[in-house]
Amino acid sequence: MPLAIRITAAGDKDNDKTLSREEAAALADAWFDKLDTAGAGKVSRADFIARFPSVMPPNPATTPAGRGRGAVAAGRPGRDPQVGTWPEFNKLIGGFFKFHWVDPQLITVKIDDPRSPVTAMFHGQEFEIHDETYTFGMDVWSRGNLHILTSIDYDKMSDADKAKEDYPRTDHDYGLSWIRREGKGRVFYEAHGHSERVYAIKPMLEHVLAGVQYALGDLKADDSPSVKEKK
Repeated sequence: MPLAIRITAAGDKDNDKTLSREEAAALADAWFDKLDTAGAGKVSRADFIARFPSVMPPNPATTPAGRGRGAVAAGRPGRDPQVGTWPEFNKLIGGFFKFHWVDPQLITVKIDDPRSPVTAMFHGQEFEIHDETYTFGMDVWSRGNLHILTSIDYDKMSDADKAKEDYPRTDHDYGLSWIRREGKGRVFYEAHGHSERVYAIKPMLEHVLAGVQYALGDLKADDSPSVKEKK
């Protein structure tokens, strides 16, 4: 459900399906009080990022009464229903959104293809990153369609962090960056980069640059699918 609708619902005290100036101000004050746990009259950026999810109004689609077509609930088991409305684009770009961990989620990034010039800057070594991390549906993301460069080391995630995910992938396979050939064109995708702190990590900048160079055709790299699909 769109964030604006959830905020309106949270502040609409007279149930007229509108948000007055007074209702918006009251909601903002209530949120600030929850964020400013020390009563300091101000909230640091780090605290805002860490505490904001706790003040967000619940999504009716995730409650028992609100579950319906396409609805998901945190930690809900089973196969996700994500398919998208443009299959051709899903295949081209590599997948359709399913869920994301909220920034600053800790993720251990493993290097799936250390021989690729697009990952050379990592020297084959895993690394940790804090960011918002997107995941993709079981039926729309496949190593048979993509040449995976990096992915989540899922085994190193805590049980608490794993439990946050809607419809966890049964294969525990979460690609983070990849390349693929589309006709005469080339695609490079990198999941991380939501937070500006990512761009202070030199190897990540070099990784993105190499990916752009590949997409432009200036850098040759193996872009065959990581897994051969059975015919």
